[in-house]
Amino acid sequence: MDASKRTGALSRTGTTSLSDGAAATVSDLSAHRRASTLVAEATRLVEVEAAYIEARQVADRRQELEVAFDRARAEGDEFAELRALQAAKRFDVAHPSRDPLFEQLHAAQLFGAQPAGVAA
Repeated sequence: MDASKRTGALSRTGTTSLSDGAAATVSDLSAHRRASTLVAEATRLVEVEAAYIEARQVADRRQELEVAFDRARAEGDEFAELRALQAAKRFDVAHPSRDPLFEQLHAAQLFGAQPAGVAA
């Protein structure tokens, strides 16, 4: 194995190895795999995974608010509708998008669109 990889020296791309690998394991294959994993690669993978998890949580929260609003409309509970609209406004401030949730729900309220699952 190249001495620069074992010691964690700078690679050709200017990043350092995540682990020296050679001292941490007895398997040549594992040592090579660990030594060839760069800090920048590992960091990027963690960032991508965190962004995916955050996006999924935002989408789930948006769906929860839509369901709460639809349920309130189906039950005729105007106060619950207003609470859902307030929550949608807070959601939009925290998570700006090209399709604001508040506008979607408020349009349904103003123009009488039927909530999902409710017969006309």
